[in-house]
Amino acid sequence: MNRFATTVGGLLAVLAAPAMGATFNNTAGLTSPGTTITFDGLSSGTFIGSTYAGLGITFTGLSASSTDTIGTAPGATNAVDGTPTTTVTFTFSSPVADVAFEFATNRLGTSVSGKLEGNTVDSFQPGSFSIGSPTFFGFTGGRFDQITVDLSGDATALIDNVQFSLATATDVPEPTSKAVLMAGLAGLVVLGRRRRT
Repeated sequence: MNRFATTVGGLLAVLAAPAMGATFNNTAGLTSPGTTITFDGLSSGTFIGSTYAGLGITFTGLSASSTDTIGTAPGATNAVDGTPTTTVTFTFSSPVADVAFEFATNRLGTSVSGKLEGNTVDSFQPGSFSIGSPTFFGFTGGRFDQITVDLSGDATALIDNVQFSLATATDVPEPTSKAVLMAGLAGLVVLGRRRRT
């Protein structure tokens, strides 16, 4: 195999990898988020759903809680109509580059995934953290249109202060643009082989 085909093959392998961001946890969240959702002022038990659609985000599996707090303010819980749900989803109307949220749970085995167009870009397991001690978890430097929090068994979770910043066109190429680029490079490989014969 010649150098040209080897180089193009290496480029295709790099481009096929998902555009991953970095995961983090800290006590402050994002340095300068574009938007922060605090859930303040919602009546306990209110299903959050599309309450914040005007800010570019909707939720499933999440309702307001006026009694359970993370840090100093009431947050939201995975108990909808009093029944714990096993998956909480944040769906963004436009891709975001950075997302963080305060999170506490009473069970190990929780998994958080950042997704783009239905494909998992990155994921992590935050462990269990006591209610009342603020800990932010999230992703930075990627491109996501959905975050899923998969809870184990009958876990109780509290979520508050959801922060996010919209992605710009230059942040990370979307999977569809990478596919077009890969197809073009594959075409170059075919042309290179035809010229040799």
